Amino acid sequence: MSAIADTLLTKKDVAGRLNVSVATVERLVARGKLPCVDMGYRTKRFRPADLDRLQARLAGDTQPRTWL
Repeated sequence: MSAIADTLLTKKDVAGRLNVSVATVERLVARGKLPCVDMGYRTKRFRPADLDRLQARLAGDTQPRTWL
């Protein structure tokens, strides 16, 4: 595996960091709220920086969360 692939996160990793289900991660991707890297058939990976940006945006929200 390449060094880039070693730094990417799986859906399960992202779900654990956000404390949500894998289905919620899939919804975030489908709604364009969380960018991903398409690695092929049914395989998506996530950059830690993209996840950090989403977490920062959510932490700054004062509105009720409608991203789920």
